[in-house]
Amino acid sequence: MKTDLSFIILHAHNTLNNGSFMMLINTIWNIEQQTKKINKTVSYFVELNTPQDLERLKQELPGIDSLHALPITQKKELKSNKDLYVNFFIENGIQVVQILMFLFQKKLNGMIILGGDDLSEYYASWRIIFRLVWIYLYSLLTKVFIIGQTIGPFYSWRKASATILLKNIDIFVRDSISFKYSKEELYLTQVRQFSDLAFMPLPEEKKNEKFFRKYGLEKKRYITIVPSGIPQHYTKNEKHYIDNWIELVRLLTNEYKGIKLVLMAHVYGPPVADDRRIIEKNSGFIRR
Repeated sequence: MKTDLSFIILHAHNTLNNGSFMMLINTIWNIEQQTKKINKTVSYFVELNTPQDLERLKQELPGIDSLHALPITQKKELKSNKDLYVNFFIENGIQVVQILMFLFQKKLNGMIILGGDDLSEYYASWRIIFRLVWIYLYSLLTKVFIIGQTIGPFYSWRKASATILLKNIDIFVRDSISFKYSKEELYLTQVRQFSDLAFMPLPEEKKNEKFFRKYGLEKKRYITIVPSGIPQHYTKNEKHYIDNWIELVRLLTNEYKGIKLVLMAHVYGPPVADDRRIIEKNSGFIRR
């Protein structure tokens, strides 16, 4: 199917991450709504882990036929924290080369890199420099848009590097702190403050009405709690981590009588990052 425009969308690989998936759905949906007004059609080449991820995306965007998985080597499933290093240096490196080759061969209108919080040193530490260099290399071959992102902080020589490598990138940050940091600390000029796309209504959101009825959830009558499935990022003691969540649940239960508490998973996979593992442990203690 020949289309008028075509884009690569990166950082959308895991549709079992609710935040990333919602950002991906809303990005494509809103592009479609705008391009229809000018009678343009769009092809999307999306970074996805598996064929199942593509099927999930198509289910959430019925009627959009130009969705394609970006033809790159799929990463292996993460089974331990040690796999993170293999993933970062080897598998990411292979994918970067493949994406650069794809950009060189195809005439595209741009690349969209979705958020959220991976353009900082919080998770990657000094290794963030590799992500910044990859983005810069992409920008040499096509127009790059970073959307719904939290930027920084960066430290030491990485801060100056970020200023150089991101200066020609169109960045749409999702919070005022990132906007101020990008402007005043990194001296970036092509930065705009934006809403987090994950908070926008989803095109198929009405399908969830049965879920709310099933559990008796009424608007403004429930509180959603989202525990993280990677406690090692916050503490070395998982038991203390779970105990604190249980205490929070008890405090909320006592403070807001008659209000339901919903423990929701933000990430369903891979298993090493599955939030349901922590939720199940919380639920077991709470029922006691």
